[in-house]
Amino acid sequence: MSSKSILVTGCSSGGIGAAVASALAARNHHVYATARDTSKVPESLTTLSNVTVLQLDVCAPSSIDAAVEFFTKNGRELDVLVNNAGGGYAMPSSTSTLSAQSSSTT
Repeated sequence: MSSKSILVTGCSSGGIGAAVASALAARNHHVYATARDTSKVPESLTTLSNVTVLQLDVCAPSSIDAAVEFFTKNGRELDVLVNNAGGGYAMPSSTSTLSAQSSSTT
């Protein structure tokens, strides 16, 4: 299998995203490990040459825009998105807006 460029959301230490990112990096894929707080991405990921750590809050449009800009400015393309990050909501997400969901997670 050829090496892929893979973005994994929600890569904080001890979580599923960090484990998935580690497994993919071990298979020689280039992994973009993202988290709301990049200081929470485990050192075991941040020190790998085939891992790029990016700040990304999937509930914040400005953060999403910044991530898109990173790829656009650097001429990078993604082969795979592993959308692991999420938030807990006390309302049906289908009837709410992104801004309402974002304010309920802070």
